[in-house]
Amino acid sequence: MLNFFKTKKAPSTDQPEKIKEAISQLDSKACIVLDIREERERRKNGCVKGSTWVATSKVKAQDPQWNSFIETAKSKQVPVYVFCAAGVRAQMVSDLLDSEGVASHNIGGFSDWKEADGPTEHIA
Repeated sequence: MLNFFKTKKAPSTDQPEKIKEAISQLDSKACIVLDIREERERRKNGCVKGSTWVATSKVKAQDPQWNSFIETAKSKQVPVYVFCAAGVRAQMVSDLLDSEGVASHNIGGFSDWKEADGPTEHIA
């Protein structure tokens, strides 16, 4: 069974630098920005333009969408920058990705992305 709530490492203290890295790499597809917020959060607040979305509930359930994402991330061999609303869930998912051999970084919450002037869009 997936132990989603057990993190292995402390949250990153270099989130502003990692957000800048993600912003600079996103257009060239040199990274994946992973949004793990639930659909209602994305509809209410918007999303990162060009991000990949796999809701936390799908991660917890080991949904085929999550398993497919892991395989895609492994095959692309690019860093994955994970965010949620505040950074707590992002840390847990980052730990899971690391345990799967995928290089990942917790970049905090969606508000951190917006404060760094990362590209965003609203969804219908």
